[in-house]
Amino acid sequence: MPAGKNILGFVEAVLKDLLRKWEGHFPLENVHIRFNSKMRSRAGLCKPHQRIVELNPHLLQDPKILEEVLIHELCHLAVGLRWPYAQAHGKKWQALMLRCGFEPKRCHNLPVTKRRMHRRWEFQCHCQTHRVSTVVRNRILRGARYKCKMCRSLLVTD
Repeated sequence: MPAGKNILGFVEAVLKDLLRKWEGHFPLENVHIRFNSKMRSRAGLCKPHQRIVELNPHLLQDPKILEEVLIHELCHLAVGLRWPYAQAHGKKWQALMLRCGFEPKRCHNLPVTKRRMHRRWEFQCHCQTHRVSTVVRNRILRGARYKCKMCRSLLVTD
């Protein structure tokens, strides 16, 4: 498992291998590879016209998975720059994935980080306690009126 500076070294080594493998056929100069800690369920993201590849930092646990996802996203980058209107996982992308030695699959099978629990706020009416989202709470605090569907009285906080 790469750690610390080894992660950057690993990514750079993979990138050099890919550039060698693609022999300059695709414009990959000035590519920015970064890790996005906000990613939960997607493995990676490519923004071709910004030349940005974002990777899920949870992938760092296995260099082989990181390499496959990096290649997957760099193939999106190469196809997106060369053929801007090509389908995201179309024939051109699939052919490039195969040329790089990977199965052109669309979805990963990584364990997904569970999304955080959303806070609920308690408001009362005449008949019960309601648990509302932060958005609804903020609306009520700003003056919006929410009524209970059963007793039709306004929701209020203690």
